[in-house]
Amino acid sequence: MKGVIRLGDALTQGGCVTSASGAEFEGKSVMLLGDSAHCAAHGKTTAAEGHTSWMMNGRNVVVDSCRAQCGCAFISSLPDAGAS
Repeated sequence: MKGVIRLGDALTQGGCVTSASGAEFEGKSVMLLGDSAHCAAHGKTTAAEGHTSWMMNGRNVVVDSCRAQCGCAFISSLPDAGAS
């Protein structure tokens, strides 16, 4: 299972999700394709990948290991809550 990415979740090179336009899940908004993050190594970036079939508001939901535009991956703070 790949955990859902939410507001405040980390990237592999440091930094975190700064905008998440999906519904709230466990008290934080879910990150969708195109939402923003700040990467400690590369600066402002956006979600470039999302789950292939899980969508919210017409956009793919970002899950653990999906990549940002900068090439870094997102790390879920809820690794057991998401999609397979």
